[in-house]
Amino acid sequence: MSIHKKLDHSKIVKFHSSGENGKLIKSNGKVYENLIYIIMDYVPEGMLYDVVENFQGVGEIVANYFFKQVVEGLEYLQTKQVAHLDLKLENILVDYNMDIKITDFGFSSMNPKSVEAYGGTKAYMAPEILERKSYDGFKADIFSFGVLLFITTIGNFPFVEASKSDNYYRLLSQPDHTDEFW
Repeated sequence: MSIHKKLDHSKIVKFHSSGENGKLIKSNGKVYENLIYIIMDYVPEGMLYDVVENFQGVGEIVANYFFKQVVEGLEYLQTKQVAHLDLKLENILVDYNMDIKITDFGFSSMNPKSVEAYGGTKAYMAPEILERKSYDGFKADIFSFGVLLFITTIGNFPFVEASKSDNYYRLLSQPDHTDEFW
């Protein structure tokens, strides 16, 4: 959580505090103990995932609107030397004005030029992460950004995972065969 505390930008959800051993008492009297909690700004319209799912892709014009904002957030993160490392539709929230807020910095790194950690969501991961190699976190975020842009525009994933064993990824990664894919 320490990384998220240091971030202050209009395209990043504002983090206030977190803790452990929280207790939640439901209205039916059921008690949940030993919880981890995060207090952050409320972003009323939920996840970008829901917007894309409802419309089965939003097309180029709306995707452009959202992704200009994502670029602004990523540029800010780069100035702070932070790689997000788990960019996905579920980690981009949308407010009443359809403005985005990037959230969930659980896998992020403040050493973005040489990341060793394996984590994130396979469908959005750069190949070097899947191959468990040292990688540049900024480049990994840009790869995830491309997957996000594709899904948001079209409504489908371009591939299951960025590995040579995935047929669609293999087609996309071989320039002389991209005509076959499209």
